[in-house]
Amino acid sequence: MVSYKFPKCRRISKSKEFIRVREKGQIIQNKYFKMIFSRRENIDESSRLGIIVSKKFGNSVRRNKIKRLIREAFRLIYPNLKIGFDLIIIVRMGADNPKFGYVDQYLRELLKNSGILETQK
Repeated sequence: MVSYKFPKCRRISKSKEFIRVREKGQIIQNKYFKMIFSRRENIDESSRLGIIVSKKFGNSVRRNKIKRLIREAFRLIYPNLKIGFDLIIIVRMGADNPKFGYVDQYLRELLKNSGILETQK
């Protein structure tokens, strides 16, 4: 049975982990997001997600809404991801009040272009 939870083991939460990914990672971007990704040291572990939203984006309600949308899109995409990656999603200023469909579409596009999303047959 597939678990639809988003547990802490799939989140990047420590500052030093963010710094490691930013220093060693590759960058890819599109209209809404900038993604930095890198291989984990232990590639047998699950892929993890970190989200950065600047205070320039708006008040806490707007920032938290976009983070919830990104986490939900990641949660649905997760079964199709390759394991062993750390991902940091940085929300760009062009993402003005996005809908879930756009967030999902642009996140899938980033993951597909980076080679992390396995193509479905």
